[in-house]
Amino acid sequence: MALRDWTFYDYADLERDAKDAEICKQLDAAIDKHIERAKSAPNAMALRARGDELCARVHIIGFHSATILIAIRQK
Repeated sequence: MALRDWTFYDYADLERDAKDAEICKQLDAAIDKHIERAKSAPNAMALRARGDELCARVHIIGFHSATILIAIRQK
């Protein structure tokens, strides 16, 4: 049975405030968790610096989730 008639949709939630305090708080915690886990990595200093850059970026420009591509095809 062949599939036919593809339909594609892009979904982007841009209605939320990119600098929402709760989202920034959650991202800070997630980045801190990954920095902590990377402490024993050979490049721990570089990873720490990158984590700090990401935290600063979130607080400056904010955050939106990635766009989702939805593909629907009929049977």
